[in-house]
Amino acid sequence: MDKYKYKDFLKTLARKVKLVDKMLEITRKHFDNEFVGMRLHAFNDSGWFGRMVPIKVTDDWKSVTTTYCHERNANIITPSYYWQLATDFWGDVKEWSISFYNTDIKDGKHRPLVIDYVTNETMGNYSFIWTKKEFDRLAETSNLFPIALRQYELPKGYSKETRVLGDEIENMTDDSIMVITAKGWDQSDMFDIKYFNTYKINADTDIEETVQEIIGSLLDTDDASIFVDRY
Repeated sequence: MDKYKYKDFLKTLARKVKLVDKMLEITRKHFDNEFVGMRLHAFNDSGWFGRMVPIKVTDDWKSVTTTYCHERNANIITPSYYWQLATDFWGDVKEWSISFYNTDIKDGKHRPLVIDYVTNETMGNYSFIWTKKEFDRLAETSNLFPIALRQYELPKGYSKETRVLGDEIENMTDDSIMVITAKGWDQSDMFDIKYFNTYKINADTDIEETVQEIIGSLLDTDDASIFVDRY
């Protein structure tokens, strides 16, 4: 990945998130909701801790799905997965700054990013951003998240067909990022994945357009976005 283009992406993303948060002041001031807002976060760097996974996955083998695999001529059984914020997420997370990028460039590891869109006192929605390089590194560990994400299926629009996210992850290149957009549960750290998108960050990328799509998908998860018509 072009480090200068990625830096431009991160700086633009941080600037746009702050702009949207400023617009959400309408809700904070006039609709008696002091909690609504948007922030770009990452985990503070301290060696390996800086690459902490912001998503915790729990598998449930009491609720399984059976899929026939033609290539193997066998049935594949997968558990249900439950998604939630990592333990102590709010205690460990810090607002993103350019110093995080500088550290990542030096040690060659891209920390995951989280845009948190708090909608009220007890609920928030999220966009989680990984580079392919960092996701591949995580996939080599025993963490359950990469396995669960590859097996996860999302509906294709309004049809009954589904997208197997593993197929889309396999098509990512070294200059790709993935964005997982999720809607949180009320009074809980758990959430449901609503959107999954991949983007290339290279010389041909329209950074402004890419950032707008990412934030737009997150805003679509809540009605408060009616006050953010341009960003």
